[in-house]
Amino acid sequence: MPNSVATEGDVKVSPDWFHSWPIVTIGHPATSASICIVDNSDIHDFRQEVASIPGVCALLVETAADGERHVTTFVLELSEEIETRVYRAEARIIDKYLDRMFDFHLRVVPRDERGRPQLPGGPFYLLTWQAI
Repeated sequence: MPNSVATEGDVKVSPDWFHSWPIVTIGHPATSASICIVDNSDIHDFRQEVASIPGVCALLVETAADGERHVTTFVLELSEEIETRVYRAEARIIDKYLDRMFDFHLRVVPRDERGRPQLPGGPFYLLTWQAI
């Protein structure tokens, strides 16, 4: 069986993300694959808004099978001011992206036994931003 060669190429996904891959030799015939590009502009916009709120330290996102975005905003400490600002940012995103479903959560970041912030993990979570 002859070797297949994947040639060098480039993929331009968005104005600010570009991926290149090197030349690779594979020991079996090349197969076709599809690439699914997900529009994360809603998450990007939300991250831009909450990143400027003092005390907000991370944003964790999970997309469910039905497309719903489970978005958890983590704060160092919860206050009425932070809560109000985060809820307003959530409302702006919901109003801007009417075709998408969101399930927003606001949580105080858990800490380990030494008091250091510890973000939860999961197999489908995407940590989109962290400032701790």
